[in-house]
Amino acid sequence: MREYRLATYARLTSAEAWDDCGTAAGQQPLKLSLLEVGFLVISAGSRELEALSISSDQQAFRAVYRDKHVLFLQRIGDQFRRFRVKFVHRREAADCVYQISKKIRVRDGGRLDVARKESAGGGDEGGEVVVLRGDVALGELAAAVLEPQTSQLPAAYSATAASMSTEEMEEAIRLHIMDASFPGFVETVEQLIRQMAAS
Repeated sequence: MREYRLATYARLTSAEAWDDCGTAAGQQPLKLSLLEVGFLVISAGSRELEALSISSDQQAFRAVYRDKHVLFLQRIGDQFRRFRVKFVHRREAADCVYQISKKIRVRDGGRLDVARKESAGGGDEGGEVVVLRGDVALGELAAAVLEPQTSQLPAAYSATAASMSTEEMEEAIRLHIMDASFPGFVETVEQLIRQMAAS
């Protein structure tokens, strides 16, 4: 078993806000443990906060890391659970990332920016957004299209078709929706994008 000290742990709640658990005075120390049976466990003292298998289905569990931060994403059906941790020491973070990369897909965030969406109230409680930079793999692009709330495409991909006005785009979309074959086409495109994101 390998154990790593954590500075913070947070999970994204159904209200799209992060429920943070830090190591303030009086709180039990946070720890991430990798068990030999293939489980990742996050605990505060004797209380378990997360206990997940990271060896049963690589498509259902993946991570993005940068420096001492790791964002975990767990697919449950068509939904994603998200939780993040910050390690106390960079060395321990690097070793943990190396160990879990043997079990699940881990994306190197060294060339990614991690931003925070501000909440409607103007605070800093919001979802983490991975901003893709530089050379971006096809699978990363597909994942950003499927999950715009967690991944932001590079600026070059954010521009709309400059040759079409808003009115022209609206008319084109209206005509496509009226085409009886269009819903099936959209469904096929979404399925293919999901396959690319999982590859």
